[in-house]
Amino acid sequence: MRTLKGVTLLILGIVVTVFETYVLIIDPFINGNSTGFQGLQYWGLVFPSYFITLLISLIFAWVGYTMIVTDEPVRLTYEQAYEIALEEVGENAKNAAKKQSP
Repeated sequence: MRTLKGVTLLILGIVVTVFETYVLIIDPFINGNSTGFQGLQYWGLVFPSYFITLLISLIFAWVGYTMIVTDEPVRLTYEQAYEIALEEVGENAKNAAKKQSP
């Protein structure tokens, strides 16, 4: 389920990035500015909104990618965690005893 959420976020982030790049940057170069603003006014309005939206959509894509490639956390019961801790303490005690013996 987590992988599906990650794929959804990744695809959403990439689609929003490509769409806004086309609509705000590429299309005005190809077809000309159709908003009624002068050239400098248009770019002055577009660049801040473009970069803020770009940042948010790329963060969504990055979080989605991270969700895809990260393994599920190991869920332990209290008893399992206690047994693992005892094994670690036992190994540390054995290693300490080996170092002390000649």
